[in-house]
Amino acid sequence: MKPNQYKKHQCRSGFTLIELLVTLSIATTLITFAASAFNNFIQQITLTNAINALHSAMNLARMEAIKRNGRIDLSAREGSWKHGWIITANDQLIFSHEALHKDILIDSTFTSKVKPYIAYNGTGRTRTDDNSNRPQIGTIRMSIGEHARLIVVNFLGRVRICNPKTAPAGTCIFRG
Repeated sequence: MKPNQYKKHQCRSGFTLIELLVTLSIATTLITFAASAFNNFIQQITLTNAINALHSAMNLARMEAIKRNGRIDLSAREGSWKHGWIITANDQLIFSHEALHKDILIDSTFTSKVKPYIAYNGTGRTRTDDNSNRPQIGTIRMSIGEHARLIVVNFLGRVRICNPKTAPAGTCIFRG
């Protein structure tokens, strides 16, 4: 037997430059899609937290008005809901909420357009500053990125949250 006749086959270990570049391009594409989906998820959570906080404040103001059998005001800070809000009774602070996330856009339209506020009377109905028998009805719209939610206040003072993308036609409209 010749010594070279049974020479072992040598194995190559590692990647070629082409294999490495293909792997890196696939990984980059996947990370880009994952980052976009994660950002979308963060926007949804941020919007949900903000809309739920304002919705809860509205319900608190209404319950306090009924409990105290008197007027309770929910007012936007510094003239904008984006800066937060306060709940007061006879100029006494009941609750305060800080400013919203910087990326949230917010707009409102109500019966009384003097300032952004909602006032409840002792029966739990909304009222305007100029007339206790005139309801303060309207809508608040919050959005971030491609996501939007509305809070609708009806003439009885009840509030509800709706999603314009999923709500039945005509039930979730912002008329700003």
